[in-house]
Amino acid sequence: MNILYIVVAVLSVPGTLVLSNLFWLAPREARGVAALLSSPELLQGIVSADFLTDPPIDIARFAQPGVGGYAFNMAAFRYADEMAKRRGRSLLGSTLIVMIIGSGVVGVLAFGWFGLTLPIVNVLILHTTFVGSTQGAIDDAATAKAIERLQVTAVILNRWYAKSPQEVATWLESEPRMKPLGKLITKLPDAVTAPNVE
Repeated sequence: MNILYIVVAVLSVPGTLVLSNLFWLAPREARGVAALLSSPELLQGIVSADFLTDPPIDIARFAQPGVGGYAFNMAAFRYADEMAKRRGRSLLGSTLIVMIIGSGVVGVLAFGWFGLTLPIVNVLILHTTFVGSTQGAIDDAATAKAIERLQVTAVILNRWYAKSPQEVATWLESEPRMKPLGKLITKLPDAVTAPNVE
């Protein structure tokens, strides 16, 4: 039984590292979005005319015209994205709390009072991953999420712009950080509109 306690206690460290990286994914994704928006070359690479003309189904499904128009599509996508992040962070946060407290209990059972260093180590891991997520390199997972977010936004904007350029201009005034994406959309040839948008 003592061996089992030791194994669980030791595994709590890499487990905390994995969950912490997932918990702090949102800041890395936000930094990825900002990095892409600040580079016209990168932006054109992920939002090309060909992409907007025929986007993948999993991207285009967010831009299907409905009763509320494309303004509703944009609001619905952003709301769903935010809710998904909140649910994920809530679940991961609860799991991390249980893991950190549990590592102290199992640590004492496995190593005696010395095991109380385990929750301290795990808290330091949580803090370190936070610092890395806000200041360090942007990993592939965060980059992929950032690209997907911008591609969905671009497809909605492209279809919306074809229907009502003025509404898009008004929306961009309320979302100034998205202006580089809006500028790219408005510079595309008039023929670049998604099929079957009516």
